[in-house]
Amino acid sequence: MINADEERYLKELQDMLINKTYQTSEYKTFLKTDGRKTREIYKLPYFPDRICQWAILLVIEPILLRNFTKNTYSAIPDRGIHGALYDMKNAV
Repeated sequence: MINADEERYLKELQDMLINKTYQTSEYKTFLKTDGRKTREIYKLPYFPDRICQWAILLVIEPILLRNFTKNTYSAIPDRGIHGALYDMKNAV
């Protein structure tokens, strides 16, 4: 529904941010089982929260990445656990 009328929803989110009326929605929780481990997952609605988070991330991610050390790996594009393992093996 939102993707079918992106401009309208982006304008609505922009208005909320400009007018300082945006508030984070309530989290929805559910249980997810991976093998023998069950985790409680907290999820925000796609609109407006996840779109707003993504927009913020697009602006601040380059700033954050410039300030992280080269040994910061977790959840960073093109680094992650494989990058850490590669660097560990080649550090010796």
